[in-house]
Amino acid sequence: MKSRVVTIFLVIVMLISMPSINAKDDGISNKSIDGCSCHNGGEDSAEVTIDLPSDYNSGQTYSLEITVGTDLNGKGGFNLAASSGTLSTSDPNTKIVGGEAVHSNSNSRTWIVDWMAPPQGTGTVSFTLAALVADGNGQKTNDGWDTLSIDVPEANLPPVISNVQITPANPTSSDSLQLSYDYEDDKNEVDSSSISWFKNGVLDSQGIITNSADILFIDYSKTERGDVWSVQIIPNDGENIGAVLNAEVVILNSKPIASNLSIIPSGPSQNDDLTASWDEFDEDGDVLTSAIKWYNNGTHQTELDGVTTVSNSFTKENEEWFFSIILNDSFEENTQNSTKVTLNLINDIPTLENLQIENVNPTTDLNLSATWDFLDGDGDEQINFEIKWYLNDAHQSGLDDLLVIDYQYTSKGDLWFFQVRASDGIEFSEWYQSVNIEINNSIPEVVANIYPNNPSNNTDLQLNISTIDLDEDVLTIEIEWVKNNSIITTNYSDITPNKIISNDTEVGEIWYANITVGDGESYVSFTTNSVTIFPDPILEVNEEIEDFTTVAYVQSITYGVLTMVTFMLLQFLLSVKATRGKE
Repeated sequence: MKSRVVTIFLVIVMLISMPSINAKDDGISNKSIDGCSCHNGGEDSAEVTIDLPSDYNSGQTYSLEITVGTDLNGKGGFNLAASSGTLSTSDPNTKIVGGEAVHSNSNSRTWIVDWMAPPQGTGTVSFTLAALVADGNGQKTNDGWDTLSIDVPEANLPPVISNVQITPANPTSSDSLQLSYDYEDDKNEVDSSSISWFKNGVLDSQGIITNSADILFIDYSKTERGDVWSVQIIPNDGENIGAVLNAEVVILNSKPIASNLSIIPSGPSQNDDLTASWDEFDEDGDVLTSAIKWYNNGTHQTELDGVTTVSNSFTKENEEWFFSIILNDSFEENTQNSTKVTLNLINDIPTLENLQIENVNPTTDLNLSATWDFLDGDGDEQINFEIKWYLNDAHQSGLDDLLVIDYQYTSKGDLWFFQVRASDGIEFSEWYQSVNIEINNSIPEVVANIYPNNPSNNTDLQLNISTIDLDEDVLTIEIEWVKNNSIITTNYSDITPNKIISNDTEVGEIWYANITVGDGESYVSFTTNSVTIFPDPILEVNEEIEDFTTVAYVQSITYGVLTMVTFMLLQFLLSVKATRGKE
């Protein structure tokens, strides 16, 4: 270990003016920094040496020799302090006071002090030392002294590497090798360790750990069964090199691998055969043998061992099937299981045909009704359906699942269609769409009658006409009067076409009207019930009275004439009888 020796030459200067202070022959502490200023011989007038190490290792004990000169009757003293560590002594001329070392005998010029270094990581330790030479006259004059302050750094220890591991611990030829270790450095310096990989004793790769950890990894493509791979690590922190470490692994056999295990079909029914499919691979390139076993609801089906396809005669609805593959590369076996499949009841997905909206040419007065034919290969009936209605290509969500759309939602010129899918209770069909239909013009409606129902030859015939048009179109009305099945015209029909005045009717005539109503696109005709013209009752009574008067007058005249004739005849007969009597 190197030591540091500091020598101070004593210059003896007499300072008569300095006050005299009593010195302590058995030492004094707390003077290591300020020195022995009580002695007026002057600072820098003594030669002091101490053999401190150039750096220290934690926990190590160092023996320090302190000397002071020049010669002034051989008297001397010192005070040594350290910022860290522990001072001790076995020198009879030295003692420890308050953790500091001081002289215990002023007749000595050399002292031995032991210093135990502090724990690792303490860093630099500062030593302060004051020493005195005296002339021995009992006075404080003509004595010399000086101080030292020395820093001793902590030694830079070599880095330490531990917990070296190559993983996996039992690698196969399909495994990559990963090196890991713990690195410790008392100065926390960068890991600059060197790593060397050996394959079967031959150097394969090497590098230094700096910014890259690639050297910690060996890809599986470089390994083969039976290889012995070893690694050598030389710890280095850039300054010091630590103890070399080694680790070793043997590459073992890779198990054969079965991959992509599947059962075809992936969603089988009880009517499907089950076929096993898989891929085989061996990293070592060994020749493989395989064996297959089938399991139904977890039970090994021994009668199917070695069979890659299971006939549907062995399967039933709701059974759970899987298979296992046992591969052997002559070194070891590897068993792998396929995923499980459950056999479903086979179902034919329903289809729809003949989608249409009833009333191929609907008008605004007709409802829209959706119809279709449900087809199912299993003969299943329709259990459910979903339907969507579209008006001018816009989905009318408020009408979803309605089979019939009330005519109040439709208007002339609308384009309507629907989409529908139906279920057999197991699956829905796909969505189907009907053709577009257009809402056509509604034919206007007309109702009319002639009143009064029993007209006389003295009353006018009046038409009462009521019309309805759902499209609110402007309507035109044409009237045709028919008398005794003959169409008639009147001079006033252009003014009051719905009226026939009584002057144009006679008793016994039969009248009705033909009415035609149009909305500009379509026309509708209506024929009223016929009416018969009856005589006016009042006119008949008057005519009967006039006829009775005439008859009575004629009867009266006739009766008078007859009475006169009868009287005259009677007179004649009486005269004749009288004449004969005279004869």
